[in-house]
Amino acid sequence: MEGAIKRWILGGAVAVTLVFWAGFNDPFNAPKSWLISISGFWIIGWLLFQRKRIASERSLTIAATLSLFFVLSMTIDLLITDNKYVGFFGEYGRRTGYIEYISLIAFFLASAIVIDGDFLETLTNIFLVLGFVIGIYGFLQHFHIDFISWNTPFNSITSYFGNPDFAAAAMAIFLILNFGLIIYRNSYRVRVIACFNVVLLAITIAFSRVLQGVVASILGVSVIGLIWLYQRNRSASLVFAGLGFMSLIMGIAGTLNVGPLRHLLYKSSVAYRGDYWRAGWRMFITHPWFGVGLDRYGANFRLYRDQTQVLRRGPDIVSNAAHNVIIQIAATGGIVLLIPYTALIGFIAWRAVVAIKMARDQRKILVVTLVATWIAYEAQSLISIDDLAVAIWGFIIGGAIVGTSLSLQRGGTKQPSLPSRRISGLEAAEFPLQQTLSYSFILIPFVLSIILMRSETAYRQLQSTMAPAKGSQSQLYETIALKPISYGLREPLFEVGSANALASGGDYPKAEILLKKVLARDSKNFDAANTLAAIYEYLQDFQKALPIRSITVQLDPQNTKMRQLQKSDQSKLLFKR
Repeated sequence: MEGAIKRWILGGAVAVTLVFWAGFNDPFNAPKSWLISISGFWIIGWLLFQRKRIASERSLTIAATLSLFFVLSMTIDLLITDNKYVGFFGEYGRRTGYIEYISLIAFFLASAIVIDGDFLETLTNIFLVLGFVIGIYGFLQHFHIDFISWNTPFNSITSYFGNPDFAAAAMAIFLILNFGLIIYRNSYRVRVIACFNVVLLAITIAFSRVLQGVVASILGVSVIGLIWLYQRNRSASLVFAGLGFMSLIMGIAGTLNVGPLRHLLYKSSVAYRGDYWRAGWRMFITHPWFGVGLDRYGANFRLYRDQTQVLRRGPDIVSNAAHNVIIQIAATGGIVLLIPYTALIGFIAWRAVVAIKMARDQRKILVVTLVATWIAYEAQSLISIDDLAVAIWGFIIGGAIVGTSLSLQRGGTKQPSLPSRRISGLEAAEFPLQQTLSYSFILIPFVLSIILMRSETAYRQLQSTMAPAKGSQSQLYETIALKPISYGLREPLFEVGSANALASGGDYPKAEILLKKVLARDSKNFDAANTLAAIYEYLQDFQKALPIRSITVQLDPQNTKMRQLQKSDQSKLLFKR
């Protein structure tokens, strides 16, 4: 019976990591978000039957309380968010909204509860398999050996993540885990596989040329190496720690274009991230309590970016994420969400210290491996976003750290491994009801996912369909253009895309109606306003164009192109009069 929850945790995590579908407009984040919500909701149903187990241990009670506090805070922020669709599902192409985060919290809490020797054994075996599968795909992609011909602006190494940054972060996580297994596991076969994975992943990360993957890998491996050395020679470990700290400071300085390593470590992308962080900080200090709305960073970026960003990259380059998870949480959820999030991180860090102190001998290496991986995950999150396929392992490993610390407290320090738990008679009696509730819960994200899947497929079809010549009516093309938004859940990006398609086919009145509806629901949708203004300008209806163009100026005050278009509309309107 206990095996069911373990299968949902580990099976869900593996599916979220590996699954993508090239036939979707968003082949990576879309299916991963559906899988994480389906498995997360099943886990939520299971968690509702764990009240007694949670109440029996103080630290589990704290973990559950912090998790509930986080979910309640997100719920409050969702109710305040101006665009509920984006708040609930997340920004298109990112999908880090309400439903995904409460699913991640479910993975965290369930992992903390079920951790035992069997779970850890299966978990470490999964680390071996995924380390190889992720690494070998990225390695082959470097040599342009791929079963899918991706059209990507990035370098070729995207593995199962769609972006070199996310792929490198995931590979760093599995490199650290496999490095720890070389020391922890006594099996010769396991050590050979883990050694091969470490070399494979290190080479592939180097091929990707992604700095965050390199830094996260070095950080995690160094933490494991330091504790391993400390167990054998404390004096040498102190020297190693001192050298490591100095290297860390020099590395941070180098990434910031300071010090002797700046030529090796500094990249222009660091400056770009600084632009995103400053915009996020302005959102936070302007809306300190509730932020600008769940996952509404992209809708507000133009309002809060500065002239430095515009001059550096041009007015058309924008971002829909702060590329720093803490700033993202603060900007979009405010203090209400920032407090429970940082409290949860602090709690995991505390339990990590407890676990390391209590673990002995080989078990200490296992604990340190989990802690080092979690530290690397948190470190990379300071310069990246919570990509779902990476974040799910950060939350599961965070839960495993909490659960391991509790198991060590229960079992003492002399046991060779964490004890396996047996389900109680009361839990067995509740099992059928729990299963019924869990499977009932997954109907919600399952139905939503089916609707979103159909929209994804329809939008991909629209993107690959040529618009008819202007002036020639095509009922078939109109049907194709409107199909992505005909399923009830109207993705804002698809709405603007459908309007663009209608305008391309010459059906300006319907495109105008559609864009006005979008703006009525979301007054911050810059793309909708800009498209509508462009349609009016093309039709030379400057009396309608001018007020809409003024909206684009208000939404993007640093964009001189919008001001020039506004002035042009004013001049042309005066000339016509």
